[in-house]
Amino acid sequence: MEVAMTTRLLGLLIITLTLMGSIGCSGDRHLMEDRTIVDVKGVFYHEEGRYTLFVGKSDNRLVPFTFGDGNGRANVQIFADVPDGYEMWAHVRTTRGNGYDAHDLEIHIHSIRDIAGAGWNHGKFGRGTTVRITP
Repeated sequence: MEVAMTTRLLGLLIITLTLMGSIGCSGDRHLMEDRTIVDVKGVFYHEEGRYTLFVGKSDNRLVPFTFGDGNGRANVQIFADVPDGYEMWAHVRTTRGNGYDAHDLEIHIHSIRDIAGAGWNHGKFGRGTTVRITP
């Protein structure tokens, strides 16, 4: 009788801990950043999901913003919808949850020619440069 009760309690404890762990791991994502980046001067494509934007500052410096490095790739959408004479821009939304950050990046450019190739490095698995091919 005592062994059966102990087995039931142990089973209940295991089920409870498993449910608590799965609830903790599938928690909601928390918004970390939601902003529009204006005055984009350059867009560089490293590899799938990795982009660097160069943004102009008032003192004529260019500041790089790289998305999709470190904790994974960015979910990127590119829109060629900026009329000539207007600044390119981007919108980034970063959420955190389940132990990693996720970037949703929209890049608004004049045309595909605004995207330049850039380098990538996978350590001992190789390195190289992505090249833009246009018709």
